Amino acid sequence: MNVDHFLKIGTKHKVCEDYIISESGDIPFVILSDGCSSSKNTDIGARILTQLTAHYLRTKLFPVSEMVKRIIYNAELIRNTMGLNVSCLDATLIVSYIVDDYFYVYMYGDGYLITVDLDNEISFCEISYEKNAPYYLSYELDLYLNSFYEESCPAKYLTNKFGNCTWEPYNLPFIKKLKVSDYKSILIASDGIDSFINNKGEKYGIEKVLKEVTSFKNTKGEFIKRRMGSKKGVINTFKKEGVTHYDDISIGGFIC
Repeated sequence: MNVDHFLKIGTKHKVCEDYIISESGDIPFVILSDGCSSSKNTDIGARILTQLTAHYLRTKLFPVSEMVKRIIYNAELIRNTMGLNVSCLDATLIVSYIVDDYFYVYMYGDGYLITVDLDNEISFCEISYEKNAPYYLSYELDLYLNSFYEESCPAKYLTNKFGNCTWEPYNLPFIKKLKVSDYKSILIASDGIDSFINNKGEKYGIEKVLKEVTSFKNTKGEFIKRRMGSKKGVINTFKKEGVTHYDDISIGGFIC
């Protein structure tokens, strides 16, 4: 099992509000957070959330629901100590890890779960929200706002096997459990992975993007960083074709 991640600022961003970390060890994990572009200092908030999550995974604090309560409580203490506004925690959180032969993912907010099975079939789950307003962990600090948000911006997810699509509602958080030995690779990504456009402003299909992203030439070491960021990687290859990503991209995962 190998684990890696990649992070790249969007072409229309001055600050990268995404943050992602990965680690191998007793509990291999990938954690990412996507901060709200219209809120101040969410790049800092995203870092606080991911680092706190990594700390609790290393200490094997389960269940995840209890972990998240401690994460947001301590994130609030940290941001207050730093003198930052509570809106710096307007950020999503995706927690993914492996225990024994099982992969677990918990999504608080929007994002992607991407898999490649033993037959090289690519599938993904896209988590989305009404009014393009994803759930942020800062809402956990305000019970009234939390309740109002869930009623006004219901969540849904898309299961896509490259042409076979179904949208379904779900209750927060999005949770998935997969048997690792059934897959060649399992990845998570922020919604920036679907922000590629050509020089005419036309959307570049997510299926085309994911076919390129998951075409790993070498699965050793920093396999995602190479596939995404090398001279012959996805970003530079698309750029030569006049295709760029306007949103921040964070993507990470596991490969057998």
